[in-house]
Amino acid sequence: MEGIINSVDRSGIKLELDISGNIIDHNETFESLFGYSQKEISSLTIFDLMDSLEVDSFSSKWDTI
Repeated sequence: MEGIINSVDRSGIKLELDISGNIIDHNETFESLFGYSQKEISSLTIFDLMDSLEVDSFSSKWDTI
């Protein structure tokens, strides 16, 4: 199972969020794509990564989860 997880981690974007939308885990592919350092990512939420025009709509959907 660990091999599968490592393979997915290397080949795709991994982003883990808590219930409030805070980023609690990610992979290097995510860092490369968005251009943030690990330290910067640790202080972000999913809402910080979204276009400002999409935040309200997404926030409403997020609240229902």
